[in-house]
Amino acid sequence: AYLGLIYQELHGDAETAGQCYSTALALDPEHPAALDFAAYLLLSQDPPDEERAASLHASVCRNDPYHADEPCPYHLLLARRLAMANRASLFEEEDGDGDDPGAYQELLARMDASLRNIEEKEESQLRTD
Repeated sequence: AYLGLIYQELHGDAETAGQCYSTALALDPEHPAALDFAAYLLLSQDPPDEERAASLHASVCRNDPYHADEPCPYHLLLARRLAMANRASLFEEEDGDGDDPGAYQELLARMDASLRNIEEKEESQLRTD
């Protein structure tokens, strides 16, 4: 499963990553990392397969009730997609007109810092696994 993540993240090779996840799941259909990374891959595709990704990730959470306590690739990507989708609307709600570039840049900086913090925790967890 971790080999798939390397192909996906470092080489941008989604096809080989998917094959790695499939192989790991054929050996152990409940393998938490393989399920989690496969969900991440499905959510990363264009267009994303959100329903299948959510289903795989739900399997991880059912098998490991503490999984949701720590950031994972699926959560990180979901958070990033939600943040990107809401950046403009959050700013307009806060300011009312969307014309203050300084406030918008501050909002982006806060959101990026939050995402970096989550990513650092995930990277640290991957290094210890």
